[in-house]
Amino acid sequence: MVCCVFLTPKQAFIATCLYLLGGGLGLPIFADSSSGFEKFQGGSGGFLYGFVFTGVFISYLGRIGFRSTFLKAFIAMTLATILLLVIGNAHLCYLYGVEKGLEYGLYPFWKGALIKALVGAAIIVLLKDRFE
Repeated sequence: MVCCVFLTPKQAFIATCLYLLGGGLGLPIFADSSSGFEKFQGGSGGFLYGFVFTGVFISYLGRIGFRSTFLKAFIAMTLATILLLVIGNAHLCYLYGVEKGLEYGLYPFWKGALIKALVGAAIIVLLKDRFE
């Protein structure tokens, strides 16, 4: 998401699709150095294809000024994280039911996601002058 905030929506779409293609073709770039197209059908599938939507979304937010201050960058990162969690958990809930889907994909990760949003916002603010 930090990378995509500095890209145009089209560039973010291409970058995230290339990431997924690389991982699908065997580059060990998914969680735990995993890869393969079968990952899209498993529990992490929604989070993987969710990167395309969140990448484009946060890119749009970056274009309209959500990288100018820490608070705005944090809001952008938080909104994009929520979108990713919704997409990823929808996939999990489809596979395993609502209770198990949330147990596997939301409850253990929401605190870490919030910390990542804070760190991501700080990185965005530190790098913003290099990309404007």
